[in-house]
Amino acid sequence: MKKLLTILLVGLIGAHSAHAANASGTIKRLYPKANGSIAFTLSSTCLSGDYFVIASTDVMLTKWYALLLAAAEAGASITVNFGGTCSAGDKTVDYMYRNYP
Repeated sequence: MKKLLTILLVGLIGAHSAHAANASGTIKRLYPKANGSIAFTLSSTCLSGDYFVIASTDVMLTKWYALLLAAAEAGASITVNFGGTCSAGDKTVDYMYRNYP
């Protein structure tokens, strides 16, 4: 039973990490949108012209917006985790953090 549980846990962790990607860079553009969501781009990512989007209903909206504003003002790099891969289309943010030297 322990072995089966371990195999299932490893499989679930592998499946989750296979569907997520990270991108890092400084904030290039920041758009509070009329629908209440926030979209932004980073300076150096695998995405070209696509936006990261934080939905207006996301419980972390105000905290992440504060992080984005502070990082943008400081010229600091952030890392964003998003579902999927670096393919075309806007990306929904799973989590993000500011990078410190």
